[in-house]
Amino acid sequence: MKIERLSKGKNKKIVLAITILLFLMGIIYITNSKAKYQITKSVQIVNGNVNYSLADLNVIALKVQDSKGSENYILKDEVPIGNYEVNKDKSYCTYPGDNLEHKDISMEYKDNGVYIKITKKGTKCYVFLDVATTKKVETSLGILNVQLDTPNFDKTSCATGCEETTNGVFKGEENGQPTYYFRGSVSNNYVLFANMYWRIIRINSNGSIRMIYSGTTAGATGKATQLENGKTQTFSINSNTYNDNAYVGYKYGSTGQTQNLNGYNATHTNTNDSGIKSYIDSWYTNTLSKAKNNGKSATEYIDTEAGFCGDRTPYQYNGVSATSKSDKNNYGAGTTSTYYGAYIRTYRSPKKPTFDCPNADNDLYTVNSAKTGNHALTNPIGLITADEVNFAGGRDTSNSGYWLYTGEQGYWTMSPFTFNSGNAQVFFVTLNGYLNYNGVLDTNIGVRPVINLKADTKFTFTDSGAATTGTSTNPYKVS
Repeated sequence: MKIERLSKGKNKKIVLAITILLFLMGIIYITNSKAKYQITKSVQIVNGNVNYSLADLNVIALKVQDSKGSENYILKDEVPIGNYEVNKDKSYCTYPGDNLEHKDISMEYKDNGVYIKITKKGTKCYVFLDVATTKKVETSLGILNVQLDTPNFDKTSCATGCEETTNGVFKGEENGQPTYYFRGSVSNNYVLFANMYWRIIRINSNGSIRMIYSGTTAGATGKATQLENGKTQTFSINSNTYNDNAYVGYKYGSTGQTQNLNGYNATHTNTNDSGIKSYIDSWYTNTLSKAKNNGKSATEYIDTEAGFCGDRTPYQYNGVSATSKSDKNNYGAGTTSTYYGAYIRTYRSPKKPTFDCPNADNDLYTVNSAKTGNHALTNPIGLITADEVNFAGGRDTSNSGYWLYTGEQGYWTMSPFTFNSGNAQVFFVTLNGYLNYNGVLDTNIGVRPVINLKADTKFTFTDSGAATTGTSTNPYKVS
């Protein structure tokens, strides 16, 4: 048999091929090994000054807080899905050739990924994610940081000295749609409109902005409980309108009705104006409707769809407590002792305030052109509800720390409390922030009207570059 020798050229080609194969296998092995320590999945790169690719970024560690407020972080292989935020105090990157911790590199958690802006090739980053306490939400006021906690409405809320420190903007629901309300010691809900100061109660589900009057000068507390004319106002129309269930209403029907369903309906038909409604309508006509904002009538800015709930859902009264089941057949007419809805939700525990109006066809006060409600209003103006006070951080005890506190005169809500012992009673906010109740003939309670601005209202600020906006010194200005 004849043996052929390979030429030197063929030998070299085979050696070269084997060398290349071994090199490629080594690269694959190293890449797979490093994958155990380098996390790149779900990490997005926002390019810097140079158009780098994902391979130019090494995420050496991705650590995720195991629970809100915890100091424990767990090493993860993937960016988690949920509500998280980058801990900017702990997170950092290093550049090639230096071991310094650079914390000025932009990192952001959004869309279930981490976005890092790199400007140098070979950047290595150590990312710490915290369980988020807020979420950015686009609203008719702009982007707001909405708190993710759920408040305990059995507790007062303010920054210090209260039973709970749930402060900021929170998300609620109104008829199944989101509404965003201000709670606790907030100081960023001031609005300057028609040369008057207002405080934002909430952003309604239709995007309109509900505000309560706060005077013609800015102040840390509402100093406008008598509309700055030195007068208080009874809820009732006169000294004779107090001794029937009808008089708990912002508007009311006929008195002396027999207690049955027909009697209840007749009692709470929206026929007659209460004293407080007449007073507010007069202020609207003589003051607000004549006011200007940037040369336009103030009324052009006011939303006419969002209503004002004066819930008259009746419940049993037995001198101690009430059932949780409404009963129009046996309560709420004539002189039958009766609790009303806001008592069940905001005075008993557990407190469960609502932005819904349980009997909206009759108790949601709206103007005639509105698509919903009772169409019983002459003007699109009303009062705050007991539920909104509870959402804001008030309850049946003093609270001088939350934003509805005045330190001056108390002011009416439009929420009925009860009819008992021959006296119609309605909720009000006391001068020390207490959500309390009193008879409709009380002569020492003031007034703070409530309006809604249209959802498409535009705002500017006195100092648009200021670190904080919406404050008494830099309020939202209706433009």
